[in-house]
Amino acid sequence: MSDPRPDRQTALGIIAAVVAALLLSSKGIFAKLLFARGMDYESVATFRAFLAMPVFWAWALLVGQPLQRAVVHPKAVAVAAFAGFMGYYLGALANFYALTLIGAALERVILFSYPAFVLFGRWLIDKRRPDLRAVVAVVIAWLGVFFAIGGIDRALVAANWQGALWVLASGVALACYFLANDRVNTQVGSINSTVYAMTAACLGLTVHGFVSGGVGWPSHPDIAWLMTGLILAATVTPLFLIGESIRMIGAERAAIITTVGPLATIVLAWWFLGERLTLQQGAGALLVIGGIMVLELGRNRANLARQTL
Repeated sequence: MSDPRPDRQTALGIIAAVVAALLLSSKGIFAKLLFARGMDYESVATFRAFLAMPVFWAWALLVGQPLQRAVVHPKAVAVAAFAGFMGYYLGALANFYALTLIGAALERVILFSYPAFVLFGRWLIDKRRPDLRAVVAVVIAWLGVFFAIGGIDRALVAANWQGALWVLASGVALACYFLANDRVNTQVGSINSTVYAMTAACLGLTVHGFVSGGVGWPSHPDIAWLMTGLILAATVTPLFLIGESIRMIGAERAAIITTVGPLATIVLAWWFLGERLTLQQGAGALLVIGGIMVLELGRNRANLARQTL
């Protein structure tokens, strides 16, 4: 009789990846609802980091060794902190500001193209020539971004280009986060590096809030529930689930499954916010998802090949 555990593990891994993608897709929805109730983008970014940090520390202390690793690898901790400053501080501020300018669905579609920036960074760092498959995938993804922003519709481009640029800036910061994190994960561990990154970002956002004087918590009764949803449903829980999904079904399958995220955001933005993409923007979204899926598949296969050499 065959052992049913592998099939059960695969099913659980797929479920974890789907749920993670769906939860991550709700970030822009929570942010938009918070904006509508009087919270500004700086406050959303600051409180999100500040309230999520204790959860990440509790997680790391439970299953990792953040304090011991910090003593043994101080340089690696500094790199992880820099990664957090780029990704969770600068990147988060740019991303939440973009959501004040464009819709949540469009923001998610454009942000989904950030692996292209990661690939460019790897080419520069490793001084390697890109393969044809990767180039084609990037071109398809950027063509999709072009159509998602508005393409040949000048009025749509005029309405979206500024917010799109801020999302792309957030994508660059996110790519810097992943590139820097890759350099230290083997020394301090992925869980610990996330804690160091979130701590640095939280400190940066706290200082930013005091300097700007604009961070505040409105008195609207829905704020607490929406912020809880943003932190637990759209920030902390998906990271747990993605890690478990990769462990159970591998990075390649998890990457494919998480492509449902932008599509889920489009549906959620239509349902909760009344946002609608044009036919051209919908086609652009599909091109972005398709291009990045091809790119991720190629990257994961290359990584697997290198690991087996």
